[in-house]
Amino acid sequence: GKALFLDVNGTVVSSEANWVPVWLQDVIAVGSGSGHGMALLRDRTVVCWGSNSQGQTSPPAGLSDVAIIAPLGESGSLAIKSDGTTVKWGLV
Repeated sequence: GKALFLDVNGTVVSSEANWVPVWLQDVIAVGSGSGHGMALLRDRTVVCWGSNSQGQTSPPAGLSDVAIIAPLGESGSLAIKSDGTTVKWGLV
């Protein structure tokens, strides 16, 4: 898998060159699965990129007010909203 880090300047850094989308900004948290990445943005929405073989990089339309993100292995993604509601997508 690829490792993602958020540096002190808010820039997403990857263990693999050229894997993070250049348009990515306003990131407050990151996570990476076996072949996909996730970012929680300052506006509490989620963006994903990478392999989408099971829909793991396609968060549900309108997903907002997210507090926590977590990739779920190779093919799944999870968001926990501020009210505690969990939202999963991909193969989970």
